[in-house]
Amino acid sequence: MSLPGGLIWTFIVAFNMETLDSLMKTNPPLLSLRSGGEHLCPKLLPPSNFYDPHIASKLLLKRVEILPLEICLSAASIHVLQSLKESNKAIPSRDKEDNFRPPGYRTLIPKYPVVDANSLAELYRRTTAASMSVVASTLLLHPDTPGWFLSANWNRVGSRNMNQLCAYTEDYSLKILSQQFLSKGLRESMDDITRAKLEDLRKTPGLAYWEIFSISPDADDVLAKMDTVGRKFVSDLCQAKGYAAQPLQLPPTADAHETGWGELVATFAARGDPLTSEAETATLDVGSTALHPAEEIDSSVPSSRNTKRQPPGPPNVMQWGNMTVPKHRDRTLSKSDMSRSFLQRAWAHSTEHDTTYTVFNCGNFERIGFRHRESGTLFLSNLINVPECEDPHYGKIQMGLYISIIQDALDRLKQQSEKSTHIPGGKRRKKIGTLPPNKRPRTRASSLKEKVEAEAERVNSEVVTEEARKRPLALLVLRYGIYNSPAPASFLRLRHIRKDMYTPSQYFKVVISSKIAAGATGTIHGADVEFLDGTIVRRAKAVVKLSFGSEQSARMRHEFSVYEHLRSCGVVSGIPVVYGLFEDLESDVLALVMSHVGRALVDRYPGFVKESKACLSEEVKSAFIGILRSIHEAGVRHNDIRAENLAITDDDRVSIIDFDKALLDSSEGAKRRELRNLEHALRGAYPAWYDMPSPATTPEA
Repeated sequence: MSLPGGLIWTFIVAFNMETLDSLMKTNPPLLSLRSGGEHLCPKLLPPSNFYDPHIASKLLLKRVEILPLEICLSAASIHVLQSLKESNKAIPSRDKEDNFRPPGYRTLIPKYPVVDANSLAELYRRTTAASMSVVASTLLLHPDTPGWFLSANWNRVGSRNMNQLCAYTEDYSLKILSQQFLSKGLRESMDDITRAKLEDLRKTPGLAYWEIFSISPDADDVLAKMDTVGRKFVSDLCQAKGYAAQPLQLPPTADAHETGWGELVATFAARGDPLTSEAETATLDVGSTALHPAEEIDSSVPSSRNTKRQPPGPPNVMQWGNMTVPKHRDRTLSKSDMSRSFLQRAWAHSTEHDTTYTVFNCGNFERIGFRHRESGTLFLSNLINVPECEDPHYGKIQMGLYISIIQDALDRLKQQSEKSTHIPGGKRRKKIGTLPPNKRPRTRASSLKEKVEAEAERVNSEVVTEEARKRPLALLVLRYGIYNSPAPASFLRLRHIRKDMYTPSQYFKVVISSKIAAGATGTIHGADVEFLDGTIVRRAKAVVKLSFGSEQSARMRHEFSVYEHLRSCGVVSGIPVVYGLFEDLESDVLALVMSHVGRALVDRYPGFVKESKACLSEEVKSAFIGILRSIHEAGVRHNDIRAENLAITDDDRVSIIDFDKALLDSSEGAKRRELRNLEHALRGAYPAWYDMPSPATTPEA
């Protein structure tokens, strides 16, 4: 989509209050889908996100209030201009190379018509966002610069579904630009304080996110029916019964003190009528799926107790009981349930990135949401008719929205700064770096202790492997960041018949404690495998891969079949122990659960690839080569040998991981080339491009 001639960044107009007033009184034109476009764009379906039901109970959405938020936002632009006047600051003048676009630019019809959510977002980016982001950036972040410059940019984050037609996307946000992408005029004119402020704001993933829908009657209905979901909001959670969530310290978060229009956030949040009855005020987010709701600890609240993170204690045998698991769920939703589903997804998305504002836009209609963290309330604006709204006009609402988003981020940044400079006891937190190990002389007692511990670990590993491979049910629990599953996800081993109830001897828990990476096969997590062995709870480190969608699931099934083939050929050393492939009973998500075999070389040795550091001993290199040869002897070519797929433990035990691209029955020449690739990788180099697998080749399941 090219820019119309003559309306480029250097467009010059006389700038004064009349210019801003004209911008605020502008409404975009009525939009329609290209003729036949309804047959091109996929049908709008409920948002599917495996992680949303696992958000900690304290952080779940509990209430939805409809308020005239659009009226409040429209006052934000007047409020900030009045604040500048009271501070004796004039409106910045125009610069011939600044980023301001004239009011008429926002009414232009695109050269290429809207066909889906991504193309609608692109139109919004080139028109409304192009004007409002410059105005809000200048007025709030650098009002003293000679010109109107862009520092908070509205754009796409990531490349998910970028080249596919989609009915819905959540991949657009307002984010601070990095220094090298700022205009030359801004870089040269801003002071050190402004530069530091922008750098601090840029550390956030996004200041606010937009939920963009393709133009369609279904999308119009979703936005229109958001005011019919009811004030009390019951989140859609996993339906397993018999699990008791455990306390978890949550990341610090706080609401801003003041809104962009000058009202205290506490006063604004009190506008909604409080839920007064005992039934209404009860915690609704755990429902009947858990025995006891978890008592999450909010780390943003000062406490006299020691807040230093403690290592997890031994699992409690009393936490193990019979589990009732759900049946496969019917995902057919009514229109009001569709609205509820998108509200829960948007709230979770906002919670994940710790943002306050969420915008729902389907072209001709819009709603704006305000997340109040303390009460778990989402305040929603009335339905905004984008091309026809008056008093206020759409331009005034949008200008106030962008100003309020940045003002909210500045307010919360100031709170964080004040907390970091007032550390209890006058002690400052030490910087975390790479510290040399504390080497102590080996004694006979310490050597004996190491042998005893190694033998205990070996026995524990054997028991874990045997039990985890035969138990039919895996209960996945998320416990990191904002996640503390109110109820676990129920994953049944493939080719097993579901039962209604499972005893402790028939299931094990997979407690996910971190996110490692996201790849072509799915998302990789660090975890602990736990199960009840008589009266003993055994635990072992594990890795879990979760696949989403048919393409990732096909790759994961293929990877599992390769591991099974290697095991049948006697290759058990130097690769992860696979506990099984499991399918979620409430979704189409697959989970590949396997043993933890250390960290990838690129993680264990920072700079291993980029700086080509030769930090591996000859024994370690020989071990890797021996493993690959045994894999080749089993008829398997890994097909993706690089430092990211070579793992090593702290005591230098090595493994080769990630077999989703592996091929069977490759030629001997291909295997020899792969051995050479491994030798290159062990020296910190990537294999030659002609030896890399073709990205167009997808292994069969």
